[in-house]
Amino acid sequence: MNHHTPAQDAPAVIEVHGLSNRFGSKVVHENLDLCVTKGSVIALVGGSGTGKTVLLNNLVLLRPPTTGTVRLLGQDTATLNLEQLQALQLRLGLMFQMGALFTSLSVLENVCLPLIEHTDLPKNLREELGMLKIRLAGLPADAAHKRPNELSGGMVKRAALARALALDPEILFLDEPTSGLDPVGARAFDALVNELRDLLGITVFQITHDLDSILHGVDKVAFLARKKVLAFAPAAELMQSKEPELVEYFNTRPTQE
Repeated sequence: MNHHTPAQDAPAVIEVHGLSNRFGSKVVHENLDLCVTKGSVIALVGGSGTGKTVLLNNLVLLRPPTTGTVRLLGQDTATLNLEQLQALQLRLGLMFQMGALFTSLSVLENVCLPLIEHTDLPKNLREELGMLKIRLAGLPADAAHKRPNELSGGMVKRAALARALALDPEILFLDEPTSGLDPVGARAFDALVNELRDLLGITVFQITHDLDSILHGVDKVAFLARKKVLAFAPAAELMQSKEPELVEYFNTRPTQE
């Protein structure tokens, strides 16, 4: 897969400075820094207990950090009131690990939910936009009227992706998007994510354990260890690193999970 290099002067869309997360006496992150530029595909990786989900929750505005600043799309999230935070949240797309689709609704109804909730578009226009997102996510048109339990695992992931794209987000957050997929399906999903980035100009930030994804599907890897982002670079560079945590992570893993 040819790697896309975001323009050198691309603006930062995620800027984290001095971030800490503490739960009682447990310190998960301390003085963590990270800067992600527009139009890049980033993987957040690290061993279990490094707080990947906690950091994701900070970035999607579900949980404020204990200390430090999180700037998203140029806005300092700590200074925003509730209304401004909700407006900012609508510029973020989030795909949960298991898809989190409503099983009683069709794929199209699932994809249209954010449009019902956050726009006053008429039904026919909502459905047209919903169908567009379903096609963008690489699903055939006839998947639109099926329920999630009638779809394969890979198609459920794409339906969840279509819903995450419903409101045209500027940053797309994906939680373990290829977990549970076979290698062929996982690589196809990576390729789709990169196509969407090129087509829509979005920034993609994903938590993943999928080593093939990390090696071939993303521009840069943010590696969590020692309570911070220990390294932030293309995977090929991280694999050359002598840092013990990186050596252990990249050299003790099977290529397929």
